[in-house]
Amino acid sequence: MKKILVIDGEREQRKAIIRFLSKTGDYEFLEADNDKTGIRTFVIHHPDIVIVDLHLSGARGEEMARFIKRDPKTKTKVICLSGDPNLERVVKAAGCDVFLKKPFHLLQLQEEMGKLLKKNYIKTLTRL
Repeated sequence: MKKILVIDGEREQRKAIIRFLSKTGDYEFLEADNDKTGIRTFVIHHPDIVIVDLHLSGARGEEMARFIKRDPKTKTKVICLSGDPNLERVVKAAGCDVFLKKPFHLLQLQEEMGKLLKKNYIKTLTRL
């Protein structure tokens, strides 16, 4: 079962993402409402995908992406969410794998997750 960590300060946004994705796949969901809880949850659980809002209290989303990707061996993929399209280049440089501009359709998120998880699966298979 793939682990998905959703970090967003807006409870309703987190719940909407989790509710939708739980209907589309067999995932274990973890959630955090701020950067400190998000980092702690990431370190303990090592999720397959982290979905992070770029406007967190405390650290900004690109700092979260940089923290997650600091280990070159990490397999965790990062999806960054923001209403500001100008941040795409910044977060990609920080290690974000996918940038989705708010508002986005949840089907778009599902599609991007599928691509990222498939890439991880293919990499694992080619190593065998």
